[in-house]
Amino acid sequence: SILVINLKTIMACRACHHPKDQTVGPSLEFIRGRYAGNPNGIVEWAMDPKKNNPQLAPMPSFKFLGKKRLRTIAEKILE
Repeated sequence: SILVINLKTIMACRACHHPKDQTVGPSLEFIRGRYAGNPNGIVEWAMDPKKNNPQLAPMPSFKFLGKKRLRTIAEKILE
């Protein structure tokens, strides 16, 4: 089901995005602040990520998940 896929994907996000601390990527707390009220911003980023911080590893594209799934994941991140 989509819910199971989303929960697995969110856990995969946490491999690089810690809830409060910057690790491999920015924290989920930072992402929530940057994209507050803008789940489509997360979707667009996840589909075509840019390298903003030269000290962090580049994020791979998650375009393969499709906009619908990414939107659901983005909404969950922003909760």
